[in-house]
Amino acid sequence: MNRNQPPAYNGFEHGADFDRARTQIATPFQYFDIDLTNAGVNIPVEIAGDFLYFDTASGYEGIIAFELNNDHAAPMAPFTGRPGFALNALFKKLKCSWAAQPGKKVRIMYSTGERVIPALTGTLNVTGTVATLEDPFTYGASYKSNTALAANTPEAVFTPAANVNGAIIYQCEFQSNTSGFTNGGYLAKSSAPVSVIDGDVICLTTGGHNTAGVFANYGKNNKTIKISAGKGLYFIAGGVEGGAHRSCLYTLL
Repeated sequence: MNRNQPPAYNGFEHGADFDRARTQIATPFQYFDIDLTNAGVNIPVEIAGDFLYFDTASGYEGIIAFELNNDHAAPMAPFTGRPGFALNALFKKLKCSWAAQPGKKVRIMYSTGERVIPALTGTLNVTGTVATLEDPFTYGASYKSNTALAANTPEAVFTPAANVNGAIIYQCEFQSNTSGFTNGGYLAKSSAPVSVIDGDVICLTTGGHNTAGVFANYGKNNKTIKISAGKGLYFIAGGVEGGAHRSCLYTLL
C-alpha cells in the first residue's frame, strides 16, 4: 500500500475534492444548482465536503431526496433536502431524486471546515387554554391591617365570592402581639375558618420573641401560591391580640 495514499472511503475511489474533505483542509463555500422543472431519479451530483446547506434565497424553494456516497450500492435511507436544511457529514457525491416542480430549483451550498447556522423560522400555534402566572413582581391588590383580633376570629383578605377565577398569592406576612406565644396565620377556605388549622394553611407562625411580657409572634411566606376559585383568604390569630401588623400582595385572576 502506498503510504502517501489515504485508504478508500466506503470502497469508493478518491478524488482531489474528497481527499481535501477527508483531511479537513478548509475550503470556501461553493454551490450547485439543480433545476427541478422535470423529474429526476438517481441523478449523481459530483460535489464533496463535510457540510452542506440548502439555500433559502428566493427562487430556491424546491424539495429533493438525496443519498450520500451511493454510487451503485443498495439504496440507503435518503435525506429530504429543502430550504434551510443543513447536514454535517463527510461526502464525496450525492445521488438525488425529485418529482417535477415546474419553475423551482434548489441550491446546495457545500464546504469543508466551514459552517452556517440555519435560521429558525415558522409559526407556533397554541390551541386551548394556557395557564400563566403573572410576573412575581406584579400584583393586582394589596391587603394590610393593624386591627387587633380576638382569639380564633378571622379577618378576610378576600372572600370566596370575590375569587371567581382563582387567585395568586405573592407574599404574605404578619406580626401578632399576644400575652403568650401562640400560632396565627393565613388560611384558604370556602368559608370563614374557626381555628388556625381550619382550612388550607398558606402561612403559620414561624417564630417569636418576648419583650417585657409581650410576645411578638410572626410568620412570612414569599413563595408564589395559586388558590383555587371559590376559596377566600383569611388571617386568624390563635390568641387575643394586643397589637398587630399584617400585609399580603395578591392578584385575583
